[in-house]
Amino acid sequence: MNSFGKNLALWVIIILLVFLLFNLFQNTAQRGNQQEMNYSDFLNDVARHQVSTVKIQGNSISGTRTSGGSFTTYTPTNDPDLVKTLRDNNVQIKVSPSEEGVPTLFSMLVVMAVVTTLATAPLLDLLAKGPVLREAEAG
Repeated sequence: MNSFGKNLALWVIIILLVFLLFNLFQNTAQRGNQQEMNYSDFLNDVARHQVSTVKIQGNSISGTRTSGGSFTTYTPTNDPDLVKTLRDNNVQIKVSPSEEGVPTLFSMLVVMAVVTTLATAPLLDLLAKGPVLREAEAG
């Protein structure tokens, strides 16, 4: 591989690492202030009117307490009484689609980098061999 190809590969790796670190810190910053709690403790807090809002996304529940703190927990696969319990205790409910299967920025960049590398590799080989082919045709 010529020096241009090595430099290109190095820059692709550097850019991917930067986006990986960005994605990692972005996710930890979003979870940083949330206390993870057991589902049974969550239900007890709801019954004691200590939960003001919840966001249900797939089987993940995040929310705020009446005291201002935030929390996160996970639901069992089927709890048919969850919404009724929340409504009976005047908890504001927001429901969002699950993020499972949604590609992250990093995963999209990895795919783009692989496709770009595969697409440019033959071009780089052709550029590297170009003068040799021209000399062979002339001779």
